[in-house]
Amino acid sequence: ILDSGRGADMTIIYEGTLLRYHSAIVCPRSAFFDAAIWGNFQEGQTKTITLQNEKLSMIRRMMQWFYAFGYNDQDEATMSGLEVNAQMYAMADQFGVPGLKKTAAAKFRQGCKPPARDWDMPWDVDAELVLLLDCTDTVYTSTPDTDHTLRKHLTETIVKRLRTAPYLVKLPQFKEKCLQTPDLAYGIVEAGIMGESGGWGTSNNSWNNGWNNTAAQHQAQTAKWMSDSD
Repeated sequence: ILDSGRGADMTIIYEGTLLRYHSAIVCPRSAFFDAAIWGNFQEGQTKTITLQNEKLSMIRRMMQWFYAFGYNDQDEATMSGLEVNAQMYAMADQFGVPGLKKTAAAKFRQGCKPPARDWDMPWDVDAELVLLLDCTDTVYTSTPDTDHTLRKHLTETIVKRLRTAPYLVKLPQFKEKCLQTPDLAYGIVEAGIMGESGGWGTSNNSWNNGWNNTAAQHQAQTAKWMSDSD
């Protein structure tokens, strides 16, 4: 029914593209669409809404969730799955879709965990940290300061990366993001001292199964970092 649009009675216009949906499915799940389509607004009379500030691919994902309570976060050529989920979380907040916020938060948290991999192969933890840092702007600028859900997942994961490979603090991208986003820097310190990680010097078995297995791979790099710091 989503793909065919059969019986659709509401329209979203995005840069000349007309998207047809069913108000009986969309409106009960979104405070924004409920008020616009079923309220006393012009959009309610025409059953047409124009959206200008969102990506078309993200609008389609949100609509996919309305119909199937899920969406694909791995089909975007220009964004990582983490970035897709961070943007989807922000959209869910903007359009008043609490169920979608929960889905996006769960997918974001899952994406923060170490990926399944061949333990005999080197782990490119540098690239993974950069991937986390790339979604920092969305996490810290697209949601209210009082919403700590994604920020908590992000900072706790960065702490775990740093505990695995301390030399990562010397990455230029890490320093740049901390200087650009003081809340991120504070969150990393807070997570390291008081967060789920249990502190900088302790282990958390629920997260560290597998993390400790990578320590040997980074021992030489960490030793070099400590030597250079002396």
